[in-house]
Amino acid sequence: MISTLPPTTRNKAPISETTRVCDCDRLQAYFNAPSGNAPVDLDMGSMGKGQAWVNGHHIGRYWSYKASGSCGGCSYTGTYSETKCQTNCGDITQRYYHVPRSWLNPSGNLLVVLEEFGGDLSGVKLVTRTT
Repeated sequence: MISTLPPTTRNKAPISETTRVCDCDRLQAYFNAPSGNAPVDLDMGSMGKGQAWVNGHHIGRYWSYKASGSCGGCSYTGTYSETKCQTNCGDITQRYYHVPRSWLNPSGNLLVVLEEFGGDLSGVKLVTRTT
């Protein structure tokens, strides 16, 4: 199941007067938990770089970095090279972030995102997956 999270507000992040943390956008959206018991992930592929919280729990930092370079065949034998075994070039290196069901309420769950690069919250999706 995939459902898009509707954005509710977009504000500049609260910044301390004495310490400038970042010039970030604070985004938030409310969503309902998906039915069933399947594992739940947030698809953050539409976002740039930042951090996210669900109901006050930090799900982690994200950075939708795209791999690039020569994406030909791969062999791990021989000398190490940072360009060795580059696969899925052009794809985001990580886009799914697990959200434990124990963190979710049936309805009114709050996603808060501190976005540094201007991502698109309307593209964030709640995804259930089969194991």
